[in-house]
Amino acid sequence: MSSTPSLAQNTVNRIQANVPPELQQLDQWVCWRKAKREGKWTKVPFQVDGHEAKTNDPATWTSFEAVSAAYLVGKFAGLGFVFSEHDLYTGADFDNCIDGTGTIDPDKLATIRQLDSYTERSQSGLGVHVIARAGLPGPGRNNQKLGREIYDRGRFFVVTGDIMDGFPTTIEDRPEAVAAYYLDARYFRQASKPKTAPPPKQETTLDDQALLDLMFAAVNGAKLRRLWNGDSADYNGDDSAGDQALCNALAFWTGKDAARMD
Repeated sequence: MSSTPSLAQNTVNRIQANVPPELQQLDQWVCWRKAKREGKWTKVPFQVDGHEAKTNDPATWTSFEAVSAAYLVGKFAGLGFVFSEHDLYTGADFDNCIDGTGTIDPDKLATIRQLDSYTERSQSGLGVHVIARAGLPGPGRNNQKLGREIYDRGRFFVVTGDIMDGFPTTIEDRPEAVAAYYLDARYFRQASKPKTAPPPKQETTLDDQALLDLMFAAVNGAKLRRLWNGDSADYNGDDSAGDQALCNALAFWTGKDAARMD
């Protein structure tokens, strides 16, 4: 499957205009096309030279400019962004949630609103991608039955730039919302025993005060500072909910270091 030059140019233009520059500036881009794997067609990442890319090998990724040029030649179906342990991003994928009238499944819409970060339609036009600035408490999860996936490394998303009216067009800090979704047993099976968490996505060599200063400087820093000072007004005075939110934030910023959280 390849794209016609005019379609490819329109796609590149749309991505350049709509996808946050912070992603475009990273050398974490691949091309993709469909290939048959175990009897099923699936989207496979490719390097610009035509060899397959690997989502766990940064040497097979490149710049947005390079993959755009390769895509415009017409040998690939589109562009993709690879999530890595070395970046600060998590991607949530919601399959087959948009019907023919453009209405989003209410349950998935609630989660999309909860994550409240950059949102775009998927390549099929029937799904939704959300990209937020956050890390996961454990490995990525996939519930094929419900059409829900979430990853912060080792996977790539086909990027479209097909943004949706009424949804965020910028990538936001959402460690609390992402953690709450990831740990929601309605959508993802929870491990019966704790597993070793993946390497933290935040720098944790700073001293405690420096780490707190970094946390308070984040987009949601003012809210976290209020929680730190014992003010749960943002949670309608629910101290338990406020404590949980603060713990989720500390887990993210310390890389789940229990001693530092305490």
